[in-house]
Amino acid sequence: MQNPLFTGLVVYALNSAESSAVEHFQPRLLHLLKDLKITSDWEELPWYEGAMKSWSQIPPEVFIDLLSGFREAMVQADLNQLLALGTAVRLELMVSNAQPTEHKVVNVFATYTVQWEDGRQVEYNCRPHNIAVERIEVPILAKLSRMFSEHFIEAMCERPGLDSYYANVAKPFDEDAFLELMQFLTDHVEKMPEEQQADYQNIIVRMTHQFGPAPDLSPTETKPIEPIEGGGGFQ
Repeated sequence: MQNPLFTGLVVYALNSAESSAVEHFQPRLLHLLKDLKITSDWEELPWYEGAMKSWSQIPPEVFIDLLSGFREAMVQADLNQLLALGTAVRLELMVSNAQPTEHKVVNVFATYTVQWEDGRQVEYNCRPHNIAVERIEVPILAKLSRMFSEHFIEAMCERPGLDSYYANVAKPFDEDAFLELMQFLTDHVEKMPEEQQADYQNIIVRMTHQFGPAPDLSPTETKPIEPIEGGGGFQ
């Protein structure tokens, strides 16, 4: 859906939610979408006037045509589809409105790690080349991250494919051996003069974050958003 009215609705949801965080944005957008679906006269909705401010820059003659298509989409589209689309639009809006960074970014790269059940592992590294900009800001970072993801997916699916990586590139990764190596390096660094330790300690921390075991986090109980019986909203 490219209808500017939907984008305006997302803007209103962002502005009227407790915060722009996805856990606040999604329930707010769901509430607005359900109101639009179950209400025939939108002007009766208590929040409709506020949403109109997000649409105020649209010329009246264009607005009428857009409103007709928007109403039809609200009737036909599934709530889950609209929520997913709205969440994607939210991210685009956040990227396009991101403030310039205070500290200059000169490069960004990513590593995708694939682990097989027999202990083999491979790292797929993505690095940009010849970035023709003086300063990398959030929109460029977002574009590069999408490119990295697309390249990784293509490599896993077809060229050369996961099985090819497994047969030709993947190597066993012994987590216990890695931890033993990190401890050996840590012990070695601790024997160095104190003023020389910091750089090496930073490298050890980075290596542990990249290749070490995931942190043991106790999962928090989350309750999915579900419609309340009788059309009373979501809980």
